[in-house]
Amino acid sequence: MPLIPRHLFTVLALLTSLPVQAHQEPEADPVAYLRAFNDSCRRGFPDLNVIAAHAVTQGWTETTPRIIAGAGDMQLPRMFHRNGLLLSLVAPTKGDYRAVCQVTGSGSTRLMGKDVAAIVSPSLNAGDPVPGLGDPKQDDMATWTVAPDISVQAGINVYRRKVRSLSISVRQVR
Repeated sequence: MPLIPRHLFTVLALLTSLPVQAHQEPEADPVAYLRAFNDSCRRGFPDLNVIAAHAVTQGWTETTPRIIAGAGDMQLPRMFHRNGLLLSLVAPTKGDYRAVCQVTGSGSTRLMGKDVAAIVSPSLNAGDPVPGLGDPKQDDMATWTVAPDISVQAGINVYRRKVRSLSISVRQVR
């Protein structure tokens, strides 16, 4: 019996989903994110050029982001990748921040923002953070003030209420 297009689509969908189901991605390791953050963002911030130069010497590879049609005058960050992590550097021309350095990755996590904060806090030596929402269905970031006009945010980004990724960033307020 020949496959009709509707059945063919079902079979193709099943076949393309099998490798994803068979291969479970390991949980994101917050210690690796913190190590990458300390080795990059904390080296010369808020001078993003110093951070970029140091990142390259540490094995980060610069990637040129693609412009999406209709993005308008969006400020594109400088992007670097290494070992499954992404380092982004941006000096927004508008908004609340002058400079942002962020480490994130594609690995998912079941951790809560408070779990990430407990790992990051001793490294910052900046006292207790302002905690995030503590809601597993929303972004959940703890925030530390580490210097006048400079804060660090660490925790969980949530995409479509299901995908949960780790993120650590340092920001300089205007």
